[in-house]
Amino acid sequence: MTDQPTLIYLEADDEITAVVRRVRAADPGRVVIVAPGRSRATSSAVALRLLARAAADDEREIAVVGDELTRSLAVEAGLTAYRSVDDARSATAAVPAEPVSAQHATIHVV
Repeated sequence: MTDQPTLIYLEADDEITAVVRRVRAADPGRVVIVAPGRSRATSSAVALRLLARAAADDEREIAVVGDELTRSLAVEAGLTAYRSVDDARSATAAVPAEPVSAQHATIHVV
């Protein structure tokens, strides 16, 4: 495993399938996905679960850097999440700098 993780910066319109391909093409070792505020690829727990499964299949560690919602969805999908690239770079494997709990929306039925 390398000392520094591979950083993959996402565009807002990137699809999760393209992200999975980029992760698989990256150098072996830890990969940090850096998502903009409203990235299509990181806007659902289902997409992030697909990313987590692909990482597990390739025996890679994936971390996600993003806003609060993205971090919450990443944690729900079983990925490590960070507030900043610096936090992700300096963290040891699988230990988030600041734990993030999964958030769920309240549904009111009327």
